[in-house]
Amino acid sequence: MRGVGYRPKGGFGLSLREDPEVARGISGFDPFAILLRDKPDVEAWARRLDDLGVQHSPIIEAAIGWILAFHDPDGMELRFYTEVAHDKGAGLT
Repeated sequence: MRGVGYRPKGGFGLSLREDPEVARGISGFDPFAILLRDKPDVEAWARRLDDLGVQHSPIIEAAIGWILAFHDPDGMELRFYTEVAHDKGAGLT
C-alpha cells in the first residue's frame, strides 16, 4: 500500500491511499462525493470529464439538485452533486 497526504496551513487534511485489494472490495460504492454550488457547475464538470475522455453518467435530476457520477480506475464510484432545490419554471434539461 502507498499513499499521499496534504494539509494546507489552516485547512482540512486529505489523504489518498492506493490499495487495489481493498479497492476491489468497495467497487461500485461512492466513498467520496464533492458538493458543488449548482447545475452549471455540474455541467462544467461533465464537459471537463468529456475533454479528458472519462466516461460518466448523464447529469441526473435528483429529488433535490443534480448528480454526476463516474468511476475511478479501481472501479469506485465518485460523485459530484448539488443541494440546490429545482426551479421547476426554469426548463431543466
